[in-house]
Amino acid sequence: MRGLFIVLEGIDGAGVSTQARIAAEWLERAGRVVVKTAEPTEGPIGSLIRQALRGEVKVGMRALALLFAADRVEHYYKLILPSLEAGRDVVCERYLLSSYAYQSLHVDINWIRAINSQVGRPDLTILLDIDPRIAIERKLRQQRGRLELFEKLDVLSQVRARYLELAREEGCIIVDSSPPIEAVSREIVKAIASIL
Repeated sequence: MRGLFIVLEGIDGAGVSTQARIAAEWLERAGRVVVKTAEPTEGPIGSLIRQALRGEVKVGMRALALLFAADRVEHYYKLILPSLEAGRDVVCERYLLSSYAYQSLHVDINWIRAINSQVGRPDLTILLDIDPRIAIERKLRQQRGRLELFEKLDVLSQVRARYLELAREEGCIIVDSSPPIEAVSREIVKAIASIL
């Protein structure tokens, strides 16, 4: 039996990493075998993306979109698809919607969709929605005052608007991630339980 592919999305500071970990732990307690993963990956292409996001290497926006797509293709065919085919559930921090929301601020979304067309679609995508001001405060605390490429209030406000528009188009579940962690995770678990 094929596993479930669950993706958590959201702007930087929305709590995606925390909630993905909690969701994976809940699935494991429910007796399922789970692979937790994230994008960008820890592989060589993902490492280059992380360097670009931190401003350590300069990469144009089209090249960055291509790097994300290349990292995703590697990720999907080397880890996600084999795990799903082996009956494992995959919980992923960020996936297609991230590329659409962030990169479409600078690059045509149809081109972004085209370069990402060779990967499978999730069974469930949950968008964690939060006010960008709260998200920036969280990131400043976590990163000791250092912010990455897209972690600016005006940029995150635009990305949030794109995420909400895309989430509605794609039929994603939208969860307010500003309440306490436990309240947010209860909503996520409800969404996951509905597809089990």
